[in-house]
Amino acid sequence: MTGFLGLIVLTVGCSSNAEGQSEGRRRPNGGQWARQGLGNWGAEEVVPVEVARPFRADLESFVFGNANIEALRDVEIIARVNGQLETLPVEEGDLVRQGQVLAELEKSELKLNLQEVSARRENNRSIYDRSRKMLEQELTSQELVDKSKYDFETAQTQYERAKLNLEYAAITAPFTGIITSRLVDRGDMIRVNTVLFKLADTEKLLIRLFVPEKDMARIQLANKARIECEMLPGRMFSGLVDMISPVVDAATGTIKVTVRVTEGTGSLKPGMFCSVYILIETHQDALVISRRALIPETEVPEVFVVDDSAVVHRKRLTLGISQGDTLEVLKGLSESDQVVVIGQENIHEGSRTRISFAGADSTAAEVPAAPQAQPDWKNKTGGKAGAWRKPQ
Repeated sequence: MTGFLGLIVLTVGCSSNAEGQSEGRRRPNGGQWARQGLGNWGAEEVVPVEVARPFRADLESFVFGNANIEALRDVEIIARVNGQLETLPVEEGDLVRQGQVLAELEKSELKLNLQEVSARRENNRSIYDRSRKMLEQELTSQELVDKSKYDFETAQTQYERAKLNLEYAAITAPFTGIITSRLVDRGDMIRVNTVLFKLADTEKLLIRLFVPEKDMARIQLANKARIECEMLPGRMFSGLVDMISPVVDAATGTIKVTVRVTEGTGSLKPGMFCSVYILIETHQDALVISRRALIPETEVPEVFVVDDSAVVHRKRLTLGISQGDTLEVLKGLSESDQVVVIGQENIHEGSRTRISFAGADSTAAEVPAAPQAQPDWKNKTGGKAGAWRKPQ
């Protein structure tokens, strides 16, 4: 009996010891095995994240808009007399100079009319001169003299009109420009006010933008603008703000801003669709980060920063201007901070991390967001502004 009780005690003791050893290998969170090397029970898992340090760059703030390029002067050239179109020396796309003949109407009838009214004028001049002399000799009345004067002046007016009509038979360019449209052919019968050509001054181009009224106070006359056209990819052109409408369109809540093209008129053409970036302000040597570093869905801008012990801390930021995905940091960070740019959703204040440095390709902030007037624009580190710099 004594031996039997001893066996029971021994069995219970071994079972209790085995359970203790088994429980010692379990984590308190539902039986999951603890990770090797984490030490105490319940140690938090190390989370891999990518970090990058803030860097210095010149940032520019823009007001953006889209519109079609227009010629400063774009007119329809019309016929001012009737006649058959006899000569047509120009075609669409031709560059013409001010005063150059664009077309001529048949002039025979106009010349005959001028000769007729010229003869009538001279006859009436003679009658008027004679009547004045006769009045001096009291051989006629003042009434007849006045009538002869009226007839002469009427004939003079008819002569001037006939002379002008003959000049109008030669249609000339009112200014130097490009023939954008020719609407008639040689031999056509032309009537007064028929549109013959459309002429545009392509050396003086403008773009009319409609921007939100909230930007009205930010835009000033002579602000620089950068212009990019879909038809000329990779090329940038320059402009200046020339006019700002003082009136807000109540229907759209926008104001009209006119940008004058100052560079690139040889390549840009009326009708081209373009994007315009009006430069509002420039901050040089600004401390910047990528927009992707911000913690999502926060009321104020915040980021996660990893300290030298690989522990996460939450920092609140004061931001300045932005350019594309690049944000200016006015307060809250320094160039030595290691800012989390990938993995924010898996960490919180106090998390332990295993960091790797984000490459330039994966964290590019895309500075500048607008086309550059100078293609070789660089930041102070010598690289493209907006590329994240690997911590040293």
